[in-house]
Amino acid sequence: MGEQPPAEAPRGLRAELRNMRRLWAEAPTPHSGRDLLGLRRNLARLAWFVRREHSSPGRLAAAVLVGIFVGCSPFFGLHLVLCLLVGLLLRLNKLIVYAAANISLPIFAPLLIFACLQAGSLLLTGSFRELSLERPPEPDDFVYWLCGWPPVALALGVPAAGLTWLLARWRQSPSEPVQP
Repeated sequence: MGEQPPAEAPRGLRAELRNMRRLWAEAPTPHSGRDLLGLRRNLARLAWFVRREHSSPGRLAAAVLVGIFVGCSPFFGLHLVLCLLVGLLLRLNKLIVYAAANISLPIFAPLLIFACLQAGSLLLTGSFRELSLERPPEPDDFVYWLCGWPPVALALGVPAAGLTWLLARWRQSPSEPVQP
């Protein structure tokens, strides 16, 4: 038998990559005096690119919602990869998705974990779970976390996405065309 041709990337993904390449090519290249290895020039181009990539109010709100959803997930260490993949597949601003995923910074992570454990316990058993520092974590705590993560993420993400949409809509000038 002959070799099978390699599986093609979905048309949407290929189009998204093409769009990113086109937008990067359109980014203006600033001229700067002392520029070590072109770092300042490339950072300026990156800032221009990030401000214009999927910057409609609806897409920005969706990026915040998805980022908070990923940030509340128990998959610590994979948030960056998940944000980039989901942002690419859903055609969202990847930087905004990752910035919103940072809701799980170490200062907030214990509160998020507690909220997810309690929500999961409430969903699965009908009552809140007693948590104490004396009791070691149990294997079913992860199950409670997995079940409580989506409701907590939605409870935090929907208001944040709504606020993002309002701010992006307010910031958009009337003469500026709406971007997809």
